[in-house]
Amino acid sequence: LATHAANRTLHMQISTKVVTQLVITEAKGERFRFRTITVMLEDTEPKAGKISITHDGKTWNGYWGSMSTPIVPFFISSDATYLGANLGAPTSREYDANATEKEAKRYLKARWRDKELDLETYQELLGKVPGGMPEPHHCRALLSAVFGPDWPQFLKGKTTDSYLHFIELVEVVQQALRQLSQTPAEQGDKAA
Repeated sequence: LATHAANRTLHMQISTKVVTQLVITEAKGERFRFRTITVMLEDTEPKAGKISITHDGKTWNGYWGSMSTPIVPFFISSDATYLGANLGAPTSREYDANATEKEAKRYLKARWRDKELDLETYQELLGKVPGGMPEPHHCRALLSAVFGPDWPQFLKGKTTDSYLHFIELVEVVQQALRQLSQTPAEQGDKAA
């Protein structure tokens, strides 16, 4: 059987593609350091391409089927947050209990000044606010008492560190591609 399979001609088409691989080491962004980043870029068709970025054991893949340029200039010139969304960036926002607590105190004071609350209710609610603003699903009654039925619109959020780290990773890749795509004359001009 093995000899028969080896002699049989299989019908297939074989082609080769040029894939660019970058290995970026010891990069430092504004807030974060990156040990080793591996980037694979491929123009799959004219003005269509894909990129794969690997860092710390995680890989993100992006594909653009209709670009005005090949993948490298497209990636360099695009906004990092747009690229991040296509690459599957981590969640960008999370609930901020401290900021929500500050907003609750400010809002209660305004309601008391506007005579929506009497002094006793104001002091009672104000006493419950410090440390009482954990995840919203744990304090719905308090949030409703402070802000009213539209309490979800008063919740405060903050940008997650994982999202900031990821966007900076994309920016480091963009910078590496910029350096790689400069002509030798441009590189010499910068050195001078």
